[in-house]
Amino acid sequence: LSGGVQFQCPRRPNHGLEGRSILLRANHFAVRMPGGTIQHYHVDVSPDKCPRRVNREIICCMIRSFGKYFSSSRPVYDGKRNMYTREPLPIGREKMEFE
Repeated sequence: LSGGVQFQCPRRPNHGLEGRSILLRANHFAVRMPGGTIQHYHVDVSPDKCPRRVNREIICCMIRSFGKYFSSSRPVYDGKRNMYTREPLPIGREKMEFE
């Protein structure tokens, strides 16, 4: 942070005494990549409410059809609204619509 101020996470208070323990599963996992960052893109697929399989087919078709935007990267898509790449796509910060 600027001004020489160090960020420090707040300390966790003691564990609670009420309720019961539960097993919690998360739908995400840690990703380790040697050097570099991951780019995130919000994706809206039309028509809405399609199954993930159909959305993935639409995105694969988009990547093939608009190769000039995706030629230097291999996007990863979750089937709903999130697409990730290693390098930024050559679209800047503009909203893009592909048909």
